[in-house]
Amino acid sequence: MPFRTTILEGTIDVGVPGTRMLGVAWLLLALAFAAVAAGLTLRLAWWSQAAYVTIALSFRALHLGLARHARVDDVMLRSRRHTLLWR
Repeated sequence: MPFRTTILEGTIDVGVPGTRMLGVAWLLLALAFAAVAAGLTLRLAWWSQAAYVTIALSFRALHLGLARHARVDDVMLRSRRHTLLWR
């Protein structure tokens, strides 16, 4: 099965190099989350600010459609609303 190299719901074709760059971007976001987790574990002062930035970048990438079939943002928002309703 051939893979697609389009983003933004098929409107922009980035090609194989663009797909690789997006893969590197997701890898960097994953490493940023790991660094935030390490900062939290070690109780470093910067972890919360780094978490806000990393989460914002991740949500932005999801909303731009750079991750296919990703509905993590919907699940997180619904669970947050559910938590607020039950408090």
